[in-house]
Amino acid sequence: FKGKQAFIQGAISQPGLPGFKTLKVYHDCTNVLWQWQVTGLGANKWPVKGFNSFVANPLSGVIQSNELE
Repeated sequence: FKGKQAFIQGAISQPGLPGFKTLKVYHDCTNVLWQWQVTGLGANKWPVKGFNSFVANPLSGVIQSNELE
């Protein structure tokens, strides 16, 4: 991608994943843990589960980091 705006437009124009489901969301003032599950990927034998951990700047509310497991 050439630039931030091109990346954002490319990311939001993609179709959603079929079978995507939010399992839980945990949060405090600066941290969000989002647990999710996707079915129907690959050989479609097992659901894929994972989480994203976000850390936000307490003053601006902007996400400073995102970890995916």
